[in-house]
Amino acid sequence: MHQMRTFVGKSLRAHRLKIGMTQEEVAHGARTNPSHLGRIERGEDNPTIDSVERIIRAMHADPKEVFGL
Repeated sequence: MHQMRTFVGKSLRAHRLKIGMTQEEVAHGARTNPSHLGRIERGEDNPTIDSVERIIRAMHADPKEVFGL
């Protein structure tokens, strides 16, 4: 039911860990709080496209590399 939410969250978390950033670092750069980022990464929260874009930018990444496209 929440396959897309889970995919987005797992992809964001995997990339964050791959580049060695903490939730706090990414959350700060994305102008959100770490607990909100954690809920997104676990697929518990439904982020807006703007939120996902801010998170990806905070990781200095490209959406293609985050989502394996």
